[in-house]
Amino acid sequence: MVNRKYGVTSDHFTRFYFQVTSSFTLAEIDSEFVMYELSHLNPHKSTGLDCIPARFLKDAAIIITDPITHIINRSILSETFPLEMKMARVTPLYKK
Repeated sequence: MVNRKYGVTSDHFTRFYFQVTSSFTLAEIDSEFVMYELSHLNPHKSTGLDCIPARFLKDAAIIITDPITHIINRSILSETFPLEMKMARVTPLYKK
C-alpha cells in the first residue's frame, strides 16, 4: 500500500502549498533610497542596455535622484514596467 499523505491531491499538500495569496504590492520609494543606491554603484562595472556608465550615475546622483525617484514611483503606481528594461544581454564565457 502506498502512503498518499504527501501526494499532490492530499489535504496536507493542498493546505501547505496553496496558502499563497495572489496579492503583491510594492511600496513607493523615497529619494534617500535612490541616492544611497546611486552613491554605492561600482564605477568599474560595465554599462547596462542603456549604455550609461556607472561613474556618470554616481557623479550625477545629486542631480538625477529626484527624477529617477519620480520615474520609479510612477512605474509602481501605474503597475507597468518598461519593455526595454525587461531585456538582458547575455554573453557566454568560454571555459576550458
